[in-house]
Amino acid sequence: MFGGLQAEECSQEFVFGHEGKPYYVRGPRETEEQAKQIVWHLERHCGPGNNDYTVILGNAEDINRRDRSWERTSRGGADEDD
Repeated sequence: MFGGLQAEECSQEFVFGHEGKPYYVRGPRETEEQAKQIVWHLERHCGPGNNDYTVILGNAEDINRRDRSWERTSRGGADEDD
């Protein structure tokens, strides 16, 4: 993933995820089906409530819209509508 770099060779510390959990945000080139597969994978491998995600439902080109009513976020396994 990082071109053969070894973690012990790096003097900086990097933190990934959010609040100690994996965190996924749908990218502009991912389809809704791909986003669903990634969320399913996280749920399967991390367990329900052990990951967070923000997934925009609908077409990928809608990601850059300013209207955030289309956003759906999961926190601790419970979905919330904005």
